[in-house]
Amino acid sequence: MDRTRLGYVLSSVVVAAVMLQNPIASAPPPTPIADAQPAGSDILSFYQPALAVAQVTRQRDLSIICQKSLPDQQGNIFVTFLAGSTKKIVLAVVSKLPLSSPSSPIGFDGNFQPGIEWMFVFDRNHDGKVDYMLWPQGVLPYVEGTPPPGFPVRTGSLVATMTRDQLALIQHYARLIFWHFADDNFEGKVSAVILDAWDPNGVFAVTGWQVIRSSHSDGVLDQCWYFTENIGEKTGECERTDQGYKTRSSDPTDITPENLAAKSVWFSTLNAAAGLCPLTGDSF
Repeated sequence: MDRTRLGYVLSSVVVAAVMLQNPIASAPPPTPIADAQPAGSDILSFYQPALAVAQVTRQRDLSIICQKSLPDQQGNIFVTFLAGSTKKIVLAVVSKLPLSSPSSPIGFDGNFQPGIEWMFVFDRNHDGKVDYMLWPQGVLPYVEGTPPPGFPVRTGSLVATMTRDQLALIQHYARLIFWHFADDNFEGKVSAVILDAWDPNGVFAVTGWQVIRSSHSDGVLDQCWYFTENIGEKTGECERTDQGYKTRSSDPTDITPENLAAKSVWFSTLNAAAGLCPLTGDSF
């Protein structure tokens, strides 16, 4: 699950770094709730509560609860679990070097750091294991529904040539975008995902989301639709492939059972560290 690096082109100059200076400029005001783990069941009911936790969590409130080293193909990696203001775990960091403090630069503001991955983590059935994850995909222009006039049009997969006014417009709508991964039957495997969906008409903006799931958690992907804010209100149907679905995300790889099985490695890594800590249902 390598992070997609996105380039925004203005007169052939990459300006992605400018975008990262204002990663959640247009995000809605955070709901004033505590950052404790919300209750919920499958991805359809847990999507909004999990996103609300991401909106209210601030790095200055984080504290390290547990850090463990795990063997990796290239040596060791370190998994660090961090709690928010309620002292319940909300974040995990996977890094090549140990995290020295909760204020260490991990890219929490969208300015991603090499050799570091971080994600919001949840334990919905309170067994001390991670079964839901929000993984930051990147800082992208997000508009709910139809983009306003003036947005640039994509000239490639994720590239647009734009004027300075258009660049300012893109920056105004810049937002840290998360993918959702759910293990809905709590067996350690991804059975449902929510991805960003780029505008179907070629406008350079994310305008909605795509949910893909195995409704019976049996490895068969049988449900998929597009939506904007309300996951239950479908705004479009998905294009089917032999075993899965095509996507309009910033990583346009088809979602298949094999693709989800590969992403399940993150649950295995996080839960191996959780077992060493050890974490319990009260930890989250």
